[in-house]
Amino acid sequence: MQDGLLTLAASATITDSANSTGVDLGLGGTHRKQLWARILYTATSNASGSATITYKVQHSANNSTWFDHTSGAKDVITTTTTAQAGEIFVPIATDLQYVRLVTTFSTTTGTPTTTREAHLVEVAW
Repeated sequence: MQDGLLTLAASATITDSANSTGVDLGLGGTHRKQLWARILYTATSNASGSATITYKVQHSANNSTWFDHTSGAKDVITTTTTAQAGEIFVPIATDLQYVRLVTTFSTTTGTPTTTREAHLVEVAW
């Protein structure tokens, strides 16, 4: 189930590494929350050559100091001159209050670009 209030990163076109703002999970370090970061990407390409784009989730107790939590490195995207689109799920299991999405470009040579958005979805067992 996806909650519209749990947007991890609003839809945006980016051309360089970026961090989303922190999302308050309302946990306060007292409960563990299991979620997925559902990342949708479109129009992902490079004008020339190739670059890679990797997504990961960081978590924080105070929305200031961030720690790597989970990585989508197994789903790395290699850009080409042909636009790509897809969906990646990154697992999250944290008892810290905040999470954010980190998008990392390996290079900006060749003008890589992607339009991405991410939402937090609950784990269904």
